[in-house]
Amino acid sequence: MIRFFVLLFVTSASSLAQSPELVKDLYSGAVSGWPHSMIKVGKNLFFSASTLIDNNSHYSLWKTDGTTGGTVLVKSHIEIDDRTLTGINDILYFAASDENGTELWRSDGTTEGTVMVKDIHTTGSSYPRKLTNVNGTLFFIASDLQNVDQLWKSDGSLNGTIPVKRLSNDFGFPVGQPQMISFKNKLHYLYTSDSELQLWQSDGSLDGTLPVKVLSYGGDFLVNFNNRQLLFTGPQGWFGSTLWQSDGTSEGTSTIQTINGEKLAFISQPVVLNDNSYFYGFSSNGIIGLWKYDGVNLQLIKHPLQSYHSMYYNGKVPIIDNVLYFRAFSTDNRNNLWRSDATENGTFAIPVVNEGIIYEDVQEITALRNKIYFTARSVQLEKRFLFVSDGTEAGTKRLFEVPYQRHEERSNVILGAYDGTLYLRLRDSAHGLELWKYTPDEKKCLPVVVSKIK
Repeated sequence: MIRFFVLLFVTSASSLAQSPELVKDLYSGAVSGWPHSMIKVGKNLFFSASTLIDNNSHYSLWKTDGTTGGTVLVKSHIEIDDRTLTGINDILYFAASDENGTELWRSDGTTEGTVMVKDIHTTGSSYPRKLTNVNGTLFFIASDLQNVDQLWKSDGSLNGTIPVKRLSNDFGFPVGQPQMISFKNKLHYLYTSDSELQLWQSDGSLDGTLPVKVLSYGGDFLVNFNNRQLLFTGPQGWFGSTLWQSDGTSEGTSTIQTINGEKLAFISQPVVLNDNSYFYGFSSNGIIGLWKYDGVNLQLIKHPLQSYHSMYYNGKVPIIDNVLYFRAFSTDNRNNLWRSDATENGTFAIPVVNEGIIYEDVQEITALRNKIYFTARSVQLEKRFLFVSDGTEAGTKRLFEVPYQRHEERSNVILGAYDGTLYLRLRDSAHGLELWKYTPDEKKCLPVVVSKIK
């Protein structure tokens, strides 16, 4: 007796044709709200946007749960500096301006819980910046009454916000712009004073704020390499600056070089993945490519390979199943989508092609639900589109056009990926640039037995 099974594959209509949804018109009408700087702190998803208040435009603090009703203005009549948004536990810290000037603020996501922490510069603005979380303590730079930069720390209370140490006012770079990071339960920071690059550490006390190493110049970034080493650029490279490492001591601070004694220049900010760090670099013998450093050995993965862009986007690195995704160019001089599993053969470009049209200028690479989302532009069509990729050429698909005006060509579209949703800044004819969302439908086709025939 032979039995035949008739099967149907069920899919949802939305999986066949999905479009982005407008979350909210933040600035009513065709004027753009320009949402920026999305960050999740505790249960709150914060962002900044231009808001019309008392006939004046302000960059205000908002929060959203992805619905129109749940997207609300947190606090009116303050102008926030969205470059300073920093979360510690369930509290957002940031710099904002009101009648007291620009000072340190905090928010728990409610209007009543959004308040100034301290008026540091009582006759002007202290301009808090470089906000950094070190084990629950907020460190930042602010200007005192003499307009000299100081290192401060805060536990979020008025009395717990105190100065730690004055910084030199004779910086080689703009005053108050050190690189700051948490490393081995202490704050570490790089800054230039009197044409010297200085690496410091602080435990939050005056006596515990000390120099680690004084170098001659350089200093582009600080990266915590699995709490074992600090990576940064410093002097003595063959072309001005090279890669350095530090364990937090003067004796343990040195240059990094290959087994052949080569040093690197033009180094991108390293990305940490498992036990390795990855970055672009130019060796002293002229090899430019993707390199990795495991804390001991410096190795070339792939060349020629170069990028003028960071591997980070929105402060995050797109990594899926131990594969790093980034944009770079090789011999074709196109900014392409690349992937790397830390091997030479596993490091290659993913062609972005749709209906025979090649797309380039890949930007804003973001990971969501084991997929990569990014924008890319077609020179032939003179348009920009949102794409999704599973890391293969066949699995790289064009989703929809990203409309923009000429002056917005380089403005970011992807604000972030949170709770299974991609938040976007998109434009349409009725609303200008506003907050949108795209929620991928991950439903799979499931076989359903309809009947059995004998």
